[in-house]
Amino acid sequence: CNRVSVSFDTFNHVSLEIPQQQNMVRPLQFLFVPSAAVALSLKGNSPLPPSVRYGVTVRRNEFIGDARRALSELCRVPPNKLAICDVYEHAIYEILQDGKPVSTIRPTDVLVAFEVDAYTNTTIHTIATNIKKYDATPESDAADKELKDKYDPTDKVAFGYPFLTSFHAGYTCKQVYDHIWNQVRLMIGYQKASKGSNKKAKKKAFEKRLRNALHIRVVDNAGKTRPLFSTTKAQQNDPTTDNHDDVPSILPSTSDEKIAKYLGKDCTEQFLFVHLEWEDEKEVKAHTDGDGKQIVPFINPDQFLYYEDHPSLAETIQNNQGTNGTKGVTLEQCFDMFTRPERLDENNKWYCSTCKEHVRAMKTMELWRLPNILVVHLKRFEFKRSFRRDKLDTLVNFPLDSLDMTKHCAKSGEQLPDGGQYRFVEDRLPAVYDLFGVTNHFGRMGFGHYTAFARKWDEEGMSKDWALFDDSSVRSVGDGEGVITPAAYVLFYRRRAFT
Repeated sequence: CNRVSVSFDTFNHVSLEIPQQQNMVRPLQFLFVPSAAVALSLKGNSPLPPSVRYGVTVRRNEFIGDARRALSELCRVPPNKLAICDVYEHAIYEILQDGKPVSTIRPTDVLVAFEVDAYTNTTIHTIATNIKKYDATPESDAADKELKDKYDPTDKVAFGYPFLTSFHAGYTCKQVYDHIWNQVRLMIGYQKASKGSNKKAKKKAFEKRLRNALHIRVVDNAGKTRPLFSTTKAQQNDPTTDNHDDVPSILPSTSDEKIAKYLGKDCTEQFLFVHLEWEDEKEVKAHTDGDGKQIVPFINPDQFLYYEDHPSLAETIQNNQGTNGTKGVTLEQCFDMFTRPERLDENNKWYCSTCKEHVRAMKTMELWRLPNILVVHLKRFEFKRSFRRDKLDTLVNFPLDSLDMTKHCAKSGEQLPDGGQYRFVEDRLPAVYDLFGVTNHFGRMGFGHYTAFARKWDEEGMSKDWALFDDSSVRSVGDGEGVITPAAYVLFYRRRAFT
């Protein structure tokens, strides 16, 4: 219902989580593949939009549903029309559900989001895999030799990206073929191959070569052929079935029969699996390009991996470097985690008075007014087992001087009606702080030892000399070298100019 509820609570200190394990933010990369059917309906004969890689940042304790919503905002496709898949060895290994924790996603996993129609009783969802028969002959292209050397000449090998697409159950076989072909056109990036003079003719010839090299075979979820189609006269005259074995399993590209007639009444309740079989160049009839020269198409696997990068990809990688805890984190990152919106989990739902039910609302913590003395508590203890808390020894790098809290306050950087910007100040005093004390903890929950670093300050300013307080012992530690340690537990900052 988009209801927003705001409450104000007083505080005497700020408790910050340390980016660690499931509380760390997790950068995810998604290859987004738009629907060719949607693109064609919106743009007519305009060039199809390319596949795009996006970068999304979520917390490690969040779920795929949270990542789906974040991706939806970037690609402007509703979340219920995004099917997020784990692609492994050129096939769709798993369709990820909203409840899957992002912490289970490995850094090497390839995540692909396909734009599809919502699951209904009138929609068929299809999983397509690219297949090529490799021919290990001396005449074959040298660029493909490495792949050919791995397989027997009769092997059919998957390559490129698979895809998930959807279409209406009332489609004819011809419409299904055209629909899948348009999705292939979108993914292979053939538009970039068409350059120079006579571009339209070359583009048309390039498309014709690829289409004539394609056969769509219906298989089961194990990849075995499904002989669904009868060998009719129309099928015998179909150019896509020339000299091809197992014709009854090949989708006829010219048939006006409804696809549902062959798939059965429950066709919308399960996935349709197809292999996109690309013929070896020796098996395809020669065609002519725009200049009238005879050519023979060759299917280059690299063409089936075409995509472009969105600026969010580089930004996500850059913003999340150094948060793995091995080299420590910064106080800035701890504050960023404190103010980052968080979706409540199932055990902490919030009651919405508009919806009249408990919901997993988005919670955002913001600092509205800052004190003269800012006390920052670093949460170094976390529950891992019942009745036990483990201590986090992650090094937190915090500034000794000039901590600027402006960006961490509500409304910071937003536009004012007069064109200016909000700056969190009181009486025109900046929100800049200098550190004057640190409480250190050694040991674990329930027992341990405390020490402290401190330095003098008065109305004239802050001293540069630090001292270490350890029980009855006090000694000078110079200009602050050694103050920043993994034992730092509570930080005390003084506003440079009092309000």
